[in-house]
Formats: sequence, structure tokens, C-alpha cells
Amino acid sequence: MGYSKSHEFCSDSSIGLKSLAIDSRYQVKGIGAQFMKVLPKYLSENYADNAFIYLTVNCKNHGTINCYKKAGFEDTAKLYLGGLVGPQHIMRRK
Repeated sequence: MGYSKSHEFCSDSSIGLKSLAIDSRYQVKGIGAQFMKVLPKYLSENYADNAFIYLTVNCKNHGTINCYKKAGFEDTAKLYLGGLVGPQHIMRRK
């Protein structure tokens, strides 16, 4: 809920997904895609007053970028440069 306090691109009326980690033994098995399918329903039931959900993803992480896009996230065409592992795409979903 406090994502907007540390990420100026996120409005006060939005929330952020700070972290999503899947153990390397379970990656590329569809778990992330399954999570992204249930996330919108959970958010609409629990955070309906928020305009968007924001997240950032490393520019080199093409698989995850595609996963987010398939889940309805849009690339804002802006970069977040405050990440520890290089530039990140700023993505959001209504």
C-alpha cells in the first residue's frame, strides 16, 4: 500500500507489487502465469478503490515482461532507475 511513497511514478490512489519470487526449481513451469491469472480477482475483491497496480521488472527479464503483458499489464514506456540490478520497465494494470 505504501508503494507510492517510495516510487514517484505510482499515484497515491494506486498500489504496487513490490516483489514476486519463484524458486528457480519451479520457474518456467507456469506458476507465475497462474499467479497472474488470479491476481486481478484478488485485487478487485480486496483493493477495489485503487486505480492501478504498478510493478517494475528488469529490462533484461524478457520472459517475465511477456508474462506480465499476457496478464494485462502495460509497459508505460518509462524506466525506473533505482533498482539494484539495473534499469527496469515500469508496468501497470487497471
